[in-house]
Amino acid sequence: MQLFSSKSSGVNFTPYVLALILLTGFSFRLLYNEGTFIDNPIRGDAAYYFVYAQNIIEHGTFSKDYKSIPPTPDSFWAPGYPTFLAAVILAADALNLDTYSTLQTIQAVLGALTIWLTYYLAILFMSRNAALFASGLVALSPHLISMGSYALTETLTCFLLLLALTLASWGVTQGRRVLLVLSGISFGLAYLVNPVVIICAPVTAWVLLRHNANAVDHPRSRAHTVKATAALLLPILIIAGAWSLRNAVNVEAGGQSASSRLIGNLIIGLNPDFHDIWRNNPRDPNNPTTLDASIIGGSYTKFFSVAGERVAREPVTYLKWYLIDKPLLLWDWSIRIGQGDVFVYPVIYSLFHTSKFALAVHSIMKSLHPWLFATAVLAIFALWRTRNSTSNRIGMVVYMNTVVISSVYVITQAEPRYSIPLRPEMYLCATLTLWQIAEYVRGQFGKDQTGSGTKEEPDYSPSR
Repeated sequence: MQLFSSKSSGVNFTPYVLALILLTGFSFRLLYNEGTFIDNPIRGDAAYYFVYAQNIIEHGTFSKDYKSIPPTPDSFWAPGYPTFLAAVILAADALNLDTYSTLQTIQAVLGALTIWLTYYLAILFMSRNAALFASGLVALSPHLISMGSYALTETLTCFLLLLALTLASWGVTQGRRVLLVLSGISFGLAYLVNPVVIICAPVTAWVLLRHNANAVDHPRSRAHTVKATAALLLPILIIAGAWSLRNAVNVEAGGQSASSRLIGNLIIGLNPDFHDIWRNNPRDPNNPTTLDASIIGGSYTKFFSVAGERVAREPVTYLKWYLIDKPLLLWDWSIRIGQGDVFVYPVIYSLFHTSKFALAVHSIMKSLHPWLFATAVLAIFALWRTRNSTSNRIGMVVYMNTVVISSVYVITQAEPRYSIPLRPEMYLCATLTLWQIAEYVRGQFGKDQTGSGTKEEPDYSPSR
């Protein structure tokens, strides 16, 4: 149980252990990039991101149209990752570097920063050793390591979301409004990479700031809450509003938009057999999803009519599908829309195939995954146990955002790849449960003669 305790009788080794974890995680990612051969990495979604990026660079237009000059503007995908990719392309060209290798290196750096953020968020509601444990899981996560080698959004989304949660938590804890503004900007940038994140900002504000909302007899406290909430929410509202205004002005009515993507994901999510049929033949014209799309078209009214009829006809089947099967599918290990396991696009070989150490890490993490997911779900009980502590709100904001984003994917398309940006939050929730179990056991067996036990509370010292 000492694993999750920060008590020590001598030198504080935490900075050294954290440095070792960061070095290990960063090195693992660099070695993976160097020791992995992806078969045609610029394909599928990645190919479209490069088209978007080239159109931004060459035409100043956000579009995945590669046939027309000038390209037709659209809003089918969010602009964050293509813009990030365009910046990488320009930087690589200016430095005479290979674009894809530069992208992989930058994403390895983002992966290392994600490990660091995991620790600094964790110490707000757990012990230092527990925080080290959570950051170690992030460092060794095969999914997070693998995703950094692709030109896909997961690594950037993961970093920006965790940055936003960390800044918001430190801002409330330290009473610094500038951190809340920076958190709001981070949420806004994360929204531009993955629009699902937009729901996280109000959830975070509600969980972190609700304690002052009932202070009726303290006008100053209520005014502080209003200002803090505005500091957190206004940046993302401005960013989202600017993107919506651009779409209204530049994108023709009836053009490809995020709305058409959403209806497609809802249709996919309605069919339990989609993944099996798709993996057998991605272009099967008899795939129920394809048939549904032709019937429903782009009509939400028609979709809900079809969905309502099916649920009414087989209520037990669909309740089980949405309440049990889809959450488990979302958090399953093996990626469905891709090669499988931790790979999206096919790899000829990877570090997980050629290195015994990497293979051992992969095997251990895969064995632990269902148990970590289960303990993460059970974190709600750990949060209930600490409900009167000052750190409870930080843990609750991590848990609630994980649940809310998961719920969006459960309603639409549940695919294991979509849960990868939430791995740090899952590991934090799992570690919280394990830490509270350790605290309980230590309290039961470590009582002194008077019957009182010792309980460690996290503190908010920025020096850590």
